[in-house]
Amino acid sequence: MGDHSQGKKRIPLPPDLEQELLQGELIRLYRADLRRYRLIIEQDLRPLWKEIRPQYASRSFWYLCDQADEQAWQEEEFGTAPDAALTRYIRAVQRKTGESLGLNYQGVPAQWAMAFVHANVSKRSGPISARFIPHFTATIEICASADGGVVRESIATRQGGEELAVLNEIKAANFSSFNEWEALQEAARSAVVRQIAQLREQFKQHHGPYRNLRAIARQQDDLQLLFACLWGHTKPHVNSNARERLRLLVSKLGIDAPSY
Repeated sequence: MGDHSQGKKRIPLPPDLEQELLQGELIRLYRADLRRYRLIIEQDLRPLWKEIRPQYASRSFWYLCDQADEQAWQEEEFGTAPDAALTRYIRAVQRKTGESLGLNYQGVPAQWAMAFVHANVSKRSGPISARFIPHFTATIEICASADGGVVRESIATRQGGEELAVLNEIKAANFSSFNEWEALQEAARSAVVRQIAQLREQFKQHHGPYRNLRAIARQQDDLQLLFACLWGHTKPHVNSNARERLRLLVSKLGIDAPSY
């Protein structure tokens, strides 16, 4: 008889990670409907994205929204014209997420869902497929000018945002005559080591080998039922027991309940 005491104990899923995995599974169901979902991504949104892609190709959806908010403030304060193409794209993503996909939270398009949609439009997560594979990205930017060098670091959060981790400045010893290349190289080297450590920690938290994923598997049927209520051509019958389960599920997902 096997000795189960030697096995590693499964680690329960933290609520934020369970939410992220459930969100990914729900989006996977949308992406599996390649015909309808592809129309939204390729015909409705991607032409708008192409207008702004040269400027924002490597940026997250949150960065785009921050830029639009900043431009709106500048227009109000200084009369500076905002980037109309950027505004059109953001509003289109909001509209398709909230109206077409039905993914709203507190009456407005769910932010996490818009990040997933943008990932497909911009192809940051690869081609449209039935499965979304989370990935983590660290960015290190090295700049040099006559006045000094700068190493900027940022790492993408699991929610799709970007956090500025470190801003390391190396001033020129002599005015407008930067020659501190060894110091800049050492700062860049330290940045790589630091960012690899952060990526490793994020990966470990997300893909821990002994995570108890049975909690997600047990909710697959309810996810399918919820998806049919959100996206199906015909609304399924939902009995009182299923309504209560779906009420808990939409709370975990961070979306408003659809009409049953």
